[in-house]
Amino acid sequence: MLLTLTPKLLEKKASSLSISIYREELYSQKKSWELFFHVSEPSKVRLHPGNLIMKPKHRRGLTLVEIIVVVSILGLLISMTVSSLMNLIIPSVSNTSEKLKAALFFCYQTAILSNQTVVLTIDFENNKYKAIRIQRTEKGLEKKVILESGMPINTKFMSITDIRGIKHETGFFSIPFTHTGIAEDYNIHLGNGSNVSKTVQLFRYNGRIEIKNGEEDRTSGAQSEQNTSNDLEGYEE
Repeated sequence: MLLTLTPKLLEKKASSLSISIYREELYSQKKSWELFFHVSEPSKVRLHPGNLIMKPKHRRGLTLVEIIVVVSILGLLISMTVSSLMNLIIPSVSNTSEKLKAALFFCYQTAILSNQTVVLTIDFENNKYKAIRIQRTEKGLEKKVILESGMPINTKFMSITDIRGIKHETGFFSIPFTHTGIAEDYNIHLGNGSNVSKTVQLFRYNGRIEIKNGEEDRTSGAQSEQNTSNDLEGYEE
């Protein structure tokens, strides 16, 4: 029987042939992708022309080295932040010594400008100090507190040594500034309760004040005396 190929039949045969070729190409590509990705169950892999585009693999989690690096950086940042916050909240011994130096110079200037005696009284027990201006009136001597400040919890008055080498460690101690600004030579030792970290040295003339590291004494002798009260203790309020 002679089969006549009409244009419609030829078009149908060509379409079937192209579909068969397309399926063979998909099958070969599926096999190559199974080998590349090491698919455990190739039968469950479904290929679609839109899925033949290779997508990057996404890694989950961090490696041990990356975790160590991140933890180290975070630890460094936290330590720097805590140190900065501690300096803002609790002043260091250096900052406290600078503040005491400013208070002593304030007493020197106030005494000269007001032409009156100014006394800086240090309270060892309560770890604070205050400046008192003494003024003569018709009623007698009037004392007015012009400055008062406490020491931070990490710094305390350890001792005060005068030019004779006498050491004062308890009670009250008064440092007078005359109306001309003249004081006495003193060594004020500041520390954390066990060691002296800073020494604030007050000189007799010109309001000279210096800060030294550690414990230093400008004395004319090496005499030490415990529980010695100051002659001007009566100025304390």
